[in-house]
This record gives sequence, C-alpha cells and structure tokens, in this order.
Amino acid sequence: MSQRILLLSMLFILSLHGCYVLDDPIPEGFSVEVPRLRSEVVDTHSVRLTWHSRLPCAGFNCPAWVQATFYDVLYRMLGEEPFEVVATLEPEMKSWVVSGLEDGRAYEFLVRARRAGQETFTNSVVSSPFSVGEISTVFVLPDASHVFTPVASPTGDVLAYVADYPINQGPNRPGQNIYLYDFQSGSHELVAASSFEPSWSASGDRLIYTTSRNLLAVGSPHYVPKHIEVYDRVLGTRHKVLEGNYRSSYPVFGDSEDSVYFFSDSLEQWVDGIWRLDRTSGERQLLLPRVEGDYVGNVMYRTLTFCPISGRLAYNRPVLHERSRRPVYDVVGFETRDSYQKDIWVASDGQDLLPAFSPFKEGWLAFISDRSGSNEVWLKQLDTGFTAQLTSFGEQFYIGFSGGNPSWGDDGKAIYVVGNNRNGDNEVKRVSVRGFW
Repeated sequence: MSQRILLLSMLFILSLHGCYVLDDPIPEGFSVEVPRLRSEVVDTHSVRLTWHSRLPCAGFNCPAWVQATFYDVLYRMLGEEPFEVVATLEPEMKSWVVSGLEDGRAYEFLVRARRAGQETFTNSVVSSPFSVGEISTVFVLPDASHVFTPVASPTGDVLAYVADYPINQGPNRPGQNIYLYDFQSGSHELVAASSFEPSWSASGDRLIYTTSRNLLAVGSPHYVPKHIEVYDRVLGTRHKVLEGNYRSSYPVFGDSEDSVYFFSDSLEQWVDGIWRLDRTSGERQLLLPRVEGDYVGNVMYRTLTFCPISGRLAYNRPVLHERSRRPVYDVVGFETRDSYQKDIWVASDGQDLLPAFSPFKEGWLAFISDRSGSNEVWLKQLDTGFTAQLTSFGEQFYIGFSGGNPSWGDDGKAIYVVGNNRNGDNEVKRVSVRGFW
C-alpha cells in the first residue's frame, strides 16, 4: 500500500509539473522575453553561455514581457547548418557550459526562450575555444578619466597613449595629451599636449598624431581645428605637417614617412573623407569622399590603420546587417598598391571595430568585436581567412569602442589593449599571441 501511495504521489507531482510546462498561460498583451546572450571561453574545449532578460523596468513604456518556461541551448560550427539543441533548461537556469568543442574552431550559439506555444530567440554569439595567452597588466591609471589609443613602438621600448592623467602637471588636470610609457623604467613622459590619435612610423623614430594645441575656435558653429604633427624621438622635436581650419584625425604613415593617410572633415573643397598627403610635394589626394552609409546619413570612420608590408589601408564602414537587423560596422579598406582597389576584410553579425594591422607579420589584423557577447580582441589572417578569438575578459575587463584600439608589439608576439577593470580604473593590458605561430 505504501508503494502505491508513493507512486500516486509522484504521478500527482509530475502532473502538476506538466501543467506548469504546458499550460502556463501568457497574460493578454504580453509576450515572451527576449534575453540577451553572451559567451565566455572556459578552456580549449568549452564555452560558458549566460543570458538575462532584463525584465524589471522602472520607467514608462516598459516592454510587456513574461519569463520563459524553458530555454533551449543551440549551437553549430560557424557557417554550417543546422543548429543543434544541446540542452533544455528550466527558467531558473540561465547559464550553461557547452563542452566537447574543437580547439580553435569558431562556433555560433543561440538560446530559444519558450512559453505556451510562443518562442523568441536571443542574439546569436560567436566564440572560439582557445588556449588563453598569458595576460599581464602594463600599467593602471586610477586617476585618469580617459585613456585612449595605446600604440607600442616597433622598437619595443615605449608605448604611446592618450590620457588626461595629470602626470607632472601639478594639481590642475590638463586636457588630453600624448604620453610615452617606458617599458623598462615604468616612467611616463609627456610629449605633446592637447594631442590625439598617435601612430608610429615603421622605424619607431617618429610619432604622428593630431593636435589642437594653441588653436582657437573657428567657423559657425564654432569648432577647434586639429592639425597633423610629427614628434621626432631622436631629436626631441615637433613639427606640423598639415595645418588649416579643418579637423583631421587618425593620421598614419604610408609606404614611407613622406606619405600620410588621414581622415579630414574639410579641406579646400569642404568634403569629408580619407585623404593621402605627399609631404614632399604637398599634394593632397581625396581617396574616399564621405558617402552615405547603409543606415545613417554619413559614414563614420573610427580609425585608420596601414600595413607597411602589404600596403593595405583599413577603416570601419557601417552597414545594416540583414539577419540581425541591427546597424553594425565591418572592416573594409583599400589595396593602396593596386589602384586603391576596395575590399571587405571583416564582416559578421557583430560590431567589428578598431582594426590594427600587424607591422611584423603580413596579413594579420587585430580588431575589437562584440560577436561573443562582450567586447573582446579578435585576430584574422586576411590571406587565409583564419579567425581567432584572443581574449575572453567578459565582465572582468571592459574594452570600449571609443579609443580602445589594439596595438601590436614585441615583434608581433603581443597585443596591447586598454580598458576598464572591475574597480573602474583605466588599465593597459598585454596579451600574448605566441600560441598562433
């Protein structure tokens, strides 16, 4: 008798559970939540997925969402069909580790939320299990409001960066300045006040950047121009290479130090675009006028990067991605030694921003992407198509798209990147890439 009672009790509990699963209604006017998914590499064969629905809302016009009854975890190798369901979880479970993956292969993940016959999908994320390279802290600037654009010299002894950190400046915080960090001594040296967007020459002897030092506002509405300037490390001198009442940005040396590529919002023609300056003749050539993007009125350029080995010049272009239906940035550019032929080098469902060519190994491009669900450093070999995820910081270290440019250093053995740690301090990290060659 006792066994019969136990069996009936178990069947009753299961029937209640079944009612919860099958008959949990959705109130009128509500729909199933649309969770946000992110991934984190656990090891060379595992990726942890975490999602949240952001159901609480303290404002007005909040989405009328209800929590799902079940979550289906789906995955596939990137570009292959179809997705495979690897787990079905109840609503209190919002994290899952997908194991048995191949080291170095890229995978796409998705979570399906289900309730009472309705279903929604999270954003898809792409992650690549890998052997995490050694990561170390170069320096931390806890008192700086911003740290931008760390660029390691090809000589390997210093790193240039932009910050408003008041190093040797007294109690008054200056504006954004360019500093040199000495890897050996750990010292910081101010080299250019009110200056931005540094980039090294191939020799590492000269630093090119933009500056607004001692410039007054012009035009209507008023704006402060930005000139292009070069700092000579050997001589310790600075000199202007391009002046005028316009705002230039992201200058980079080309095949020689007599050739400079840059973005400008106006020259004599008052048109926006990417330009080439011949420093010997003073001739300026407009390579790309500012044209309409696929989802905004004008293209927004975030950075320029030049490969001295191949002559490629890369920048970001906005597009409206067909599947994700959201605006994203691709990495595109020119073959400057082949009649400026245009090409698309990086494209995905995610934001692929801040490209940086390796000056040490041909065809290697580093960039920041949120395709894994958080902003991470990725690498791509443009000639073979090989793509790899280099970091998996997740919530431990935030890399911003504004000024978070990666930089190659140590003869191509490391990537330097700036971000915010858990304390909110600005920190520059070194990430080893030895495992890729």
